[in-house]
Amino acid sequence: MGVIGSNHNTITGHEARFRYHDARHLCMSSVNLCEIASRHLPAPVPYAVLTPDDRQELPLCILLIGGGGTRDALFDLQPLFDEWWRNGVVLPMIIATPTARLDYYIEDPSGSVHWDSFVTSDFVPLLRSNFGSSGCAIAGISAGGYGALKIAFAQPTSFDAVAVMQPMLEPGLCESEVGQWNRLHHSAGGPPPLVGESEIPCCGH
Repeated sequence: MGVIGSNHNTITGHEARFRYHDARHLCMSSVNLCEIASRHLPAPVPYAVLTPDDRQELPLCILLIGGGGTRDALFDLQPLFDEWWRNGVVLPMIIATPTARLDYYIEDPSGSVHWDSFVTSDFVPLLRSNFGSSGCAIAGISAGGYGALKIAFAQPTSFDAVAVMQPMLEPGLCESEVGQWNRLHHSAGGPPPLVGESEIPCCGH
C-alpha cells in the first residue's frame, strides 16, 4: 500500500442519475445516488458514485468527506474531475463517497458504529462487484482524512494507496495531551473514541 501526504449488503436502488457535460463537450461523467444497509452501522448509508464515460475496467477510489459532509460533495467535484481526466492530470477512476454524518468514521467496539468494518467488508466489496474494479485506493479530507488513514492502516491489504488532505489528527494519545490550540473546533478534544490507543492501529504492535 502506498501512502500519499457480504451477505449483509442491500442496495435500495438508484435514487437519481445526473450527468455533467463540460462547456467544451469533451468529457462526460455520471453521478449515481445509492444507499447501502450494513450490520456494521445503525442506519443505511447514502452514497454517490462518480464514473467517467470510459467503459474499460477502472480502479476504485473511496473518497471520505469531512465531518458533516455528504455524498452531494461529488456534484461539486464532478466538473473538476472531468477537467482533470480530459487533460490527463488524473487517470480515470470510479470515485465513491458515503455520507458519514458526524460519525467521524470511528470504529467503536463498545457501540454500534463500525466504519472500518463497513468500508472494508461491505462497501468496497459491493463496489468492486458492481464495477469490476481490481485496484482500490482510499482518500479523504479533514475528518475524512483521519478516517482514510485509520482505515488504511488498520486494513493495509485492502488498499493499494491512501491519500489525505488536511487530516483531522489529534496531537496526542490521550485527551490530556490535546492542548488548547487544538480545541478551537471542539471544547473537549472530540468524541472519546477519537482519542486514545484504540484508534491508533499501530499502537502496541
